[in-house]
Parts: sequence; C-alpha cells; structure tokens
Amino acid sequence: PTPAAKSKLFSSPEWKRAAITLWPFPADEIARLSRQVKGILVAELNAGQMIEDVILSLDTRVPVHHFGRLGGIVMDPDEILVALKEKFAL
Repeated sequence: PTPAAKSKLFSSPEWKRAAITLWPFPADEIARLSRQVKGILVAELNAGQMIEDVILSLDTRVPVHHFGRLGGIVMDPDEILVALKEKFAL
C-alpha cells in the first residue's frame, strides 16, 4: 500500500470514530456505514468476540470477516491493509 492510501484510510472520520470507543456500541453507525461499503473487517486483539456484535448491528448483507491476534501483539496498519485486500479482493 502506498503512503497516500494508508493516510487516506487511517485519517477518515469513520476510522477515527471506530478507534475511539466501543461503548456505547455504535450499532446505528455501523448499520448506516454498512450500506456504503463492500464489507467489514473486524480487526481486534482477541479471538473474535466483537464480530458477532458487528453482524447483529447490520441492516444489510455485507460480508464480515475477522482479523485477530492473540498474545498482545499489536497489528501494524500494513497488516490490516493486507487483510482487507485478501478478504475483499481489493
């Protein structure tokens, strides 16, 4: 991914909102945004506890994929971009 692509993704208002809080869970916002995307990647540092909440909040049928890691090893933004490309054929 180019630096410009990374900058665009990680500076978007949606990314910033998602990265700030999970309580209260933004179900309405996720539902609204799901109508505008090809799919949702749930990136989390666990075995997938959040993916069910995301799926339950959707009002459309977009694919939802999990990208997780255990052991406290934080994901690099490049790894998230690779996962997006692999899961959604971008």
